[in-house]
Amino acid sequence: MTLVLWDREAMQLVGKTATEIIENSFNISSLQDDDDDADTYPKALDSVIDTKLLIEVAVSSRNINDYDGVFNVMRISDDEQLIAKFVHDAADLVDDE
Repeated sequence: MTLVLWDREAMQLVGKTATEIIENSFNISSLQDDDDDADTYPKALDSVIDTKLLIEVAVSSRNINDYDGVFNVMRISDDEQLIAKFVHDAADLVDDE
């Protein structure tokens, strides 16, 4: 699964725009390389490792029909009460099955 962050969400998450993250994290030639060792993870996101987040993604027909694993992030929240509500609601869905 690949999550695409736009400027607003990137700024909320790490205090940098998506463009700044890309410019500071990747060598353009490494993105075009087929080398498995090429950097594919922006180090600016290290600050959110092990952080619980609620992420709303847009799911398109492309994701469903073509099994495309790239999703646009619409909103991000680190509100613990909101996260707990969604975790609880998801657990109820699993229990109902």
